[in-house]
Amino acid sequence: MIDTIPARAAGFKSISMLHIRLLLGLISHIIRAMLTRVRSIFFLIYAFAGFVCAVIIAAVMMVFFRDKQAFLQAYGRFCLNYIFIPASGVKVVTHGLADLPRHKALIFVCNHQSNADAPILIANLPVRVVFMAKRELFSIPLLGWYMRAAGHIQIERSKIRSALTAIEQMADVLRNGESVFVFPEGTRSHDGSLGIFKRGGMIAAQMTGAAIVPVALSGSYKIMRRGSLLIRPATVKLSVGEPIYIKDEKEIDEKLKQTRDAIARML
Repeated sequence: MIDTIPARAAGFKSISMLHIRLLLGLISHIIRAMLTRVRSIFFLIYAFAGFVCAVIIAAVMMVFFRDKQAFLQAYGRFCLNYIFIPASGVKVVTHGLADLPRHKALIFVCNHQSNADAPILIANLPVRVVFMAKRELFSIPLLGWYMRAAGHIQIERSKIRSALTAIEQMADVLRNGESVFVFPEGTRSHDGSLGIFKRGGMIAAQMTGAAIVPVALSGSYKIMRRGSLLIRPATVKLSVGEPIYIKDEKEIDEKLKQTRDAIARML
């Protein structure tokens, strides 16, 4: 009976240590979650104030530039690279940008994981580029003005006529020598997986002869999850594939699958 006392004491001690470790783990998790929320709140305040100031400065400075769209796009890229993305804690690792054709219009076709995708692409693609975005974004004060003034294309996803108009606008942009990026899934992924691709970018490529460039973003869904305003630091991989050309309308579906497969391999 006496010999069992030390054994019981050792058992109680091990159980107590386990409870302490679990408690410390729970406390650590709660503290990290609180710090993430506090950091997100400060970043959102910083981003809002910075964006308002940036738009006001842009509105004043654009008066002195003949090509206002080119200025606004370059200015937006500068602000993203030196003001907003560094403050968010997001790190972008790129692959394949060095081999990208620089002196002709391109259609960048990219998977869509997060609201952070468009800013990441604008900041890192080394060419002048506009993008297609849902109509609701153009209704946001200041942001809507900037997007229109910079030449970005709005689309109302529920209306076929709007989609056709957007494709025609995209073709006009490409014929003027500018590049475009599109999110063919049409909406963000919940978990980073790849969705079904729509044909709009392929049709514009066939109409204009512009090359399709597959682009894969991996990890951006961790920055800002769907339905959440919390900003989390993350490392995002941006990979660029080989150009794909569409010579005939009959090739559209085949090239769409080829593009999706190329993006899936790079994720």
